[in-house]
Amino acid sequence: MSTKSLLSLIHNKNILDEILSEVPFEKLLRISQRNKFLQKKIKISLEIYKIISKKKNSLNSICLLIDKNEKLKEMPEKVISKFIEIPFMAYEQIKVSYENSIEFICQVTEKQYTYLLCGHNNLFLSTINFKNGGVYNLEILNKNNEKILNSIYPTKLGDGIYLFNSKFSLFGINLIKDDNNLIASELYNNQYNKNDLLSITTITKTSFLVSSEKGDCLYFILDPIFLKAKLIFEIKDKNIFSYLNYDNDLIITYSGNIIYLISILNNGEITNKQIPHQKEIFTISINKTKEYIASGGIDGTLIIWKINSNRKFIQIKHLEQLHSKLIFDILPLNNGDFCSCGQDSKLFIFDIKKLSIIVTFNQLEHAIGCAIELKDERICVSSYDNRITIFNKSTGNVDAILNNLFSVPKFMIENDNFSIIICKFNQCVDIIGCKIEFFENNIDYDDTGVLIFDVNEAF
Repeated sequence: MSTKSLLSLIHNKNILDEILSEVPFEKLLRISQRNKFLQKKIKISLEIYKIISKKKNSLNSICLLIDKNEKLKEMPEKVISKFIEIPFMAYEQIKVSYENSIEFICQVTEKQYTYLLCGHNNLFLSTINFKNGGVYNLEILNKNNEKILNSIYPTKLGDGIYLFNSKFSLFGINLIKDDNNLIASELYNNQYNKNDLLSITTITKTSFLVSSEKGDCLYFILDPIFLKAKLIFEIKDKNIFSYLNYDNDLIITYSGNIIYLISILNNGEITNKQIPHQKEIFTISINKTKEYIASGGIDGTLIIWKINSNRKFIQIKHLEQLHSKLIFDILPLNNGDFCSCGQDSKLFIFDIKKLSIIVTFNQLEHAIGCAIELKDERICVSSYDNRITIFNKSTGNVDAILNNLFSVPKFMIENDNFSIIICKFNQCVDIIGCKIEFFENNIDYDDTGVLIFDVNEAF
């Protein structure tokens, strides 16, 4: 039975409204494109489809936003025509943490709009109320009810278990507990070696790796019930500071211009090594399908690898000095491709199927602070001119620019409601986005049609 026939059989308005309310708005749009009755019912004119056809990448996020907010369903055409251009983070600022010297943030997935904030002076569990813009910060203390200073690298391990380091100490906390007195347990102390602990990499729900300031690699097993960690093995004298979990046994890491493969099952045995770069490696990444590895050097060289059945690296592409300066990050994109970000203010997208660069972003004038891929597959980039730029990787164009940020973001996390929580280089944390208001006086377009939004004037 066709959609048109089905709709014609439904004469009861309440039943029809109930049925339509359960259908995702994006699906309603697709059906309504050829159904005048449904166009009228969901208050969409034919003109809106012309707008949608030019900005398909933004449509999914907008429809999800309409699904989550009943009021927006009363004016979907206005919402689509406005939001199709404006980046989702451009509506309202919520100050989460100021004057607390926050260095790292981690999203707590067990509680909606909740984050672990690590800083020099405090450790907070922060929950945001988007309805009223309220922020509830709960300070987390140690077992002696003392402040935890210099907390870094918050990382989720298992269900509700989060780890972080503080100088010589490794801490763990269970955030499923719903009380006002959260206590972090010290899992390991490295003070005897006078060796600060750094990044944490999860292997399974009960195992993880920790790096140290001397470049040692420590492998732990966690008892989640009693929240105790046991050191299983340690790799010394390799100057290893970060790791990638390939398959819960094989760990990929690097030091200098050497890539190491570490076997967890063989107590940290180094099973293979490659020398891919003439100069030092700065970053390494695994794509979403875990089939390919990309390594970036301080000289701007990008190399794409594949691991064969014998766990040996096969070089499939070598892009000598792709960037004129170091590659500071390689983003694994949701479609399996890579996006390389360089200190030359350029971004390149490498198509893993075509084995070639397909998009080049070189419109930035200043060095990049950080970059993330948004849910609508656009790329959000912060730069040192206090600006966020939204790139559309499908078209290769800039969609929007947010000017006059209060400080450069160094970490960004996109929330379910399409707002962005940012940890800035001035050690403050903000959320921008989420409120359904249009600051039309602050929106402008340049000669190429790029939307310009002045954040400072809006807030």
